[in-house]
Amino acid sequence: TLAKIVPTASNVRDYANIVKDKSMLRRLIEVCDEISNIAYSEGENVSDLIDMAENKILSISRGTERSGLVHIKEIIMREFESFTKAAENPDETVGIPSGFSDLDRVIVGMSPGDLVLIGARPGMGKTSFAMNVAVNFAKRSRKKVCVFSLEMSAQQLASRLLASEARIDSTTMRRGTLSDEEWARLADASTNLSMCEIYIDDTSGIGVAGMKAKLRRMKDVGLVVVDYLQLIQSDRRSDNRVQEVADISRNLKLLAKEMQIPLICCAQLSRGPESRQDKRPMLSDLRDSGAIEQDADIVMFLYRGEYYKTSGAEYEDAEIIIAKNRHGPVGNVKIGWFGKYTKFVTIADDSYEQLSGGNEQ
Repeated sequence: TLAKIVPTASNVRDYANIVKDKSMLRRLIEVCDEISNIAYSEGENVSDLIDMAENKILSISRGTERSGLVHIKEIIMREFESFTKAAENPDETVGIPSGFSDLDRVIVGMSPGDLVLIGARPGMGKTSFAMNVAVNFAKRSRKKVCVFSLEMSAQQLASRLLASEARIDSTTMRRGTLSDEEWARLADASTNLSMCEIYIDDTSGIGVAGMKAKLRRMKDVGLVVVDYLQLIQSDRRSDNRVQEVADISRNLKLLAKEMQIPLICCAQLSRGPESRQDKRPMLSDLRDSGAIEQDADIVMFLYRGEYYKTSGAEYEDAEIIIAKNRHGPVGNVKIGWFGKYTKFVTIADDSYEQLSGGNEQ
């Protein structure tokens, strides 16, 4: 009878799930046909085809496929809601905070889809700064932080994080010559960091496609850190390294946008600053690629004047030079650097007082 085939209110949820599943199956068939046709055409780069296929299939399973064109009314309403939320919470960072309050006041936090470049000369502390931001984020968020460390091993990176968190001289820690108080701090730091959702991949020579494949299999990723740009393997081999780096930077931006998360990428600078009287980095110092300047939403440079004096001081003044900010102003932000702890701090916050013992530097 008709009553037996018409869904009732009691099983409407099951019926809705069936409709949803059938819709996903239809879409999966369409996508598989599309992938098959492209594969038979032999006109597509194989790695690009695999990347496209994986993206389309995963987007179906996650229900994140987008129709593309969205009416401006819907976009404006979303923006208006974000402005209203900011007005109701004026003391909160609008974007995703870096954990450095003075920096966040200028860049208003990092936005989903942002490619954030941290550039510096070797030994200036770009890895330490990026990891300080990563730990700050992980402590405040339940989402995962994924770190692709192409230069340092996971063990080396973990050792740095422990020294920074425990406020222990990294050399003393590696030797194991710690006081009872330092052992206690190290144990606390180990516990605190173990509770953070930080995942480290130290695969050498990984490309952006490889990163993308690994990230797509992770759920609830909130931040990605890549260290560093010039060590990333190009997915398209070329005799022109500048072109390769340009492709890498563009794909990093596309990855950040696709996943709707901030992606922090460290980058090595050329020797340009060494040849100038004022050794503060500039956008023209970006090594191998000016394309990263175009692709990045935020470009920050680290500068420590004492770096060029080899003073070996326990504490140094440092600067974050915001050379590009797609969302707002540029300028310089002063922070503190404790080299033996591999830790940057906001000068006015409690961590600075704790590390320096409250003494004027």
